Amino acid sequence: MAEHIQSAKDLMVPILTRLFNGIMACNYIPQSFNSSQILVIGKKGKDLQNQDNYRGISITGVTGKILDELKCTRRDVTLS
Repeated sequence: MAEHIQSAKDLMVPILTRLFNGIMACNYIPQSFNSSQILVIGKKGKDLQNQDNYRGISITGVTGKILDELKCTRRDVTLS
C-alpha cells in the first residue's frame, strides 16, 4: 500500500490529511491503526529446533505508521 500512497500522493495527501486531522480532533485512534501482526522468523544459520534461534517481527499497516510519525513530529515540535 505504501507504493500506492506514494504514486497517488496528489490524491492521497488531502484525504489522509482530513482523516488524520479528524482522528486528532476526536482523540480517537481506530483499533486497526494500532494492531499489528507478529511473524516469527528463524535466524539464518541457526538450529531451528531451538526456540531461542527465532526472532519476532511486527507487521503494521502503513496508515498507522504514518499517523505514528505525525504524532512524533507534533510532539517534537511542541517540545522544542
